[in-house]
Amino acid sequence: MYSYDADSAAFIKRAQGLTASDCARAGAAVGAAFGRGRVGVACRNDEYSRACADAVCAGLRVSGVNAWSFGASFESQLSFLVPFSSLNAGVFVCAGEGTVSIFGENGLSVSAALGRKAADFMETDLSPAPSCGRLFDMSAMGMLYRDELMRHVPYGVADCAILSSDSMISALINDCMRTTSNERTLTLRINRRGTSLSAYTEKTGVVPFVKLIALCGMYELESGRDISVPYDSPAFLDDLARSYGRTAYRYLSAPSDGSDNVARRLAARQFWSRDALFTAAKLTCILEEKNMTFPELYSLLPPLFVYSTTAQLELPPDYLDEFVEKRGKTHISPLGNGRFRLTAQSFDEETARELCAEAQAFISSGAK
Repeated sequence: MYSYDADSAAFIKRAQGLTASDCARAGAAVGAAFGRGRVGVACRNDEYSRACADAVCAGLRVSGVNAWSFGASFESQLSFLVPFSSLNAGVFVCAGEGTVSIFGENGLSVSAALGRKAADFMETDLSPAPSCGRLFDMSAMGMLYRDELMRHVPYGVADCAILSSDSMISALINDCMRTTSNERTLTLRINRRGTSLSAYTEKTGVVPFVKLIALCGMYELESGRDISVPYDSPAFLDDLARSYGRTAYRYLSAPSDGSDNVARRLAARQFWSRDALFTAAKLTCILEEKNMTFPELYSLLPPLFVYSTTAQLELPPDYLDEFVEKRGKTHISPLGNGRFRLTAQSFDEETARELCAEAQAFISSGAK
């Protein structure tokens, strides 16, 4: 019934919605999995999610863990507050989508082993801890996120429109950034989790998050700084980093060991690579500093197309690998519950799709 999904960091997904029992059990499971310290809890801005978050806090406290209640928020804000507050973990509740998600001490998704451990504890009758944890109202901490975001917005007026289906995100980013009231040539759209961003102009069409990350990463490398990006970010960043004598670190969505610890520590303080609000601020700052339009900046990227899909594959871990050939590169990463993400990078969409299909066929045939 319960399984960890590294793609969304969720270890509860119930299409019919969450119950108080689910949420209390989730809190106890996270507390048992970590076994110590402080865990932050946040939720969507609706009464149903708030009630479920209260149940998560109750479960954490019964397991002996102190619960920091951040109240109504969004996922990327919780991802910021967990490392900022030196918490052991964070739990985000979205009652409308029927999900409870877990984040590690660096604000990123937890390891595959820890995610499975929390999911396994959901099926276990846990005994209460010898002493009850305490509950702390930390709802005012959201102002610290706003203050940090304000430090990253451009000094001037940004010639763009920033939209989001989440009213909290829309209000926050537009309150922090000054945008023109004239006809805007650039539209930035943030998803309701605050974890992804797309850009649109008539000249470029829709530009996905992975390419916006590449633009920001390119700027950081040119400025003489190392970067940390998700594992499936464009491969050209590695070559570019070497040309500047820097390093492009990569972190996994669900690591099986500590091989990406350095990348995760850097990503914990490099907000633009994982928080769409900071990405939007970073992008507009780059445009202001370089005095360029978005199409002009976008033209600096080498030709690349990234295609990603998920598949249900029955295969042993030995078959998880990376396929590199002249036409491009395909990366396969586990998401949990028998699901895998295949991400291909090439110079055009058709080739990237073909690479994904070929990699899936190869792995499926090898698993038989």
